[in-house]
Amino acid sequence: MKKNARASWIQGVAVVGLIASSAAAQTVVYDNSVSPLNSYFANQSEFGDQINIDGGGWIAHTFSFEYFAAGLGGGETAKLRLYANNGVPTGEFGVQAPGELLYESAAFPIINGNFPVTITDLASLNIALPNTLTWTIKTTGVAGGEEFGLKLYDPPAVGSSFNDIWRFTIDGWELAQIPGFEANFGARLVAVPEPGAGVLLALGGIALFLRRRAAGR
Repeated sequence: MKKNARASWIQGVAVVGLIASSAAAQTVVYDNSVSPLNSYFANQSEFGDQINIDGGGWIAHTFSFEYFAAGLGGGETAKLRLYANNGVPTGEFGVQAPGELLYESAAFPIINGNFPVTITDLASLNIALPNTLTWTIKTTGVAGGEEFGLKLYDPPAVGSSFNDIWRFTIDGWELAQIPGFEANFGARLVAVPEPGAGVLLALGGIALFLRRRAAGR
């Protein structure tokens, strides 16, 4: 009876440990939201930034960015897309362009002014993050004298980003510079460890707890 009670206690600690580990494991793996350059880059095509995240074995949890818009007449929308950089080699150095689409958000409304956007529905999608990926914004309904741009920040506080951007043209993806600025858009990516890594982390914590408990007898 005492043995069963001990087994139940250990199982209970395991469950609590796993829940606590999952809650505490949210980690900022890329953060370029600290140092604003007080400017933005506007374009009416799909465009975005290739980023390098810290470490590996991550699942996307939350993504946020900031935009500026002016002259919009109403009804304009945008979508966030995440791509693996496994597409066609492009440019002088043969950099792989955005290829596999990892995620596309639902269309959300965009309005005039400076606004932060946070995408929170990533956790349940189990999107495994490669070490490098490109995030883009694709607008609909922005035309003529209307303007939509992504805010510029630099340097990233967590992770890194190349000093260029990707934009989609009639010839496909191309790399571009932003004259006078480091070409890094403001963004923040939060992730959680892949399930296996989270379980090992929790079990490691439980093992340490049990050793300390035994030593204290």
